Amino acid sequence: MKKKQLSIFVMGVFLLIGASTASASLLVNGDFDMRADITGTRRHLNLATMSSGQWDIFAAIPGWTAGAGKAGIEIQYDSFIDSHSSDFYVELDTKGPDFLSSMYQTIHLTAGNYSISWMYHARTNGADGNGIQGFINRSGTSELVVDLGSVSKKRSEMSALWEEVVWDFSLADEGDYDLWFEAFGIENTLGGYIDSVKLEAAPVPLPSTLLLFGTGMVGIICSRLRKRDL
Repeated sequence: MKKKQLSIFVMGVFLLIGASTASASLLVNGDFDMRADITGTRRHLNLATMSSGQWDIFAAIPGWTAGAGKAGIEIQYDSFIDSHSSDFYVELDTKGPDFLSSMYQTIHLTAGNYSISWMYHARTNGADGNGIQGFINRSGTSELVVDLGSVSKKRSEMSALWEEVVWDFSLADEGDYDLWFEAFGIENTLGGYIDSVKLEAAPVPLPSTLLLFGTGMVGIICSRLRKRDL
């Protein structure tokens, strides 16, 4: 085998290994930066033309819908802090038990293991005013499938402007699911910030025998080439 052919073979082996670990987000508009011709309910701003320093509340944005009967999705454009991603981030407000902001996205998932990662910022220094919890329901129902967890901090407890939160979970059945984020805490009309939400399937590792075969073949070929060059 010529050296050029060996290079192609080695590249193929490592691409195969990389394919077992690569994954893309399964969510639409996880960074909240998609614009659309939608008018806010509070300040009557258009999501398509919002500029830096502005904010408004929406019943829905691309990919996400506010919970029925709840406060809407508050989109901020670098209003109080800089976005983690590009332009927009979401604030989920705590406004009493009947008006906690919430939002969800419907997704079709197969049985398997998944990981949700997202960036969190605590707006206030109140211990109970910045809580955000996540859960997964059977789509269109209140049937709880997975309680993902929650986070609540004071702003003074933040180690960075944005902190990453990771929730791992498993699904036993294929189907349509609603991924929810919801505020919780005291009534103060403020809350926690969310940005850069990603949902990824856990990588499926290649069989160890296949990896051993590939790396073994590379070793054998390299050894033969060295002997030929002597």
